[in-house]
Amino acid sequence: VSAKVNGQAWSSKNDASGAIFVESQGTHSLQAIGADNSFISVLVPVSIASGQTYTTDNDAISAQYKTSFQGADTYAALFGLGSGTITFSVYNSDRVKGTFEFTGVKFDANGNQTEIKVEDGVFDIEL
Repeated sequence: VSAKVNGQAWSSKNDASGAIFVESQGTHSLQAIGADNSFISVLVPVSIASGQTYTTDNDAISAQYKTSFQGADTYAALFGLGSGTITFSVYNSDRVKGTFEFTGVKFDANGNQTEIKVEDGVFDIEL
């Protein structure tokens, strides 16, 4: 998995734990951990098909970027907060491949909003 996070190149670890695609009870999740331990995930809680694009506009996806996998510093796109899309160019029993992008939002203790842009996201995972 690779992307640009606020214009900076980002990629998942180059091992088995670096990127996974999980399907469970009708929900699909792309999860990736970077070499710096940052984390990107896109959750699609609807049925998916090759050639389709899903967006936060109709709550078909939610996405997050965390500066640390186990930390609480989270930028989210969900339920009208932020925005994002994921497109599946290939989705079958052997492979999932496509693109994603989102703008994640977080609020500090004073209610001030900060955004992070995850752009040019690409994934190609053998199942």
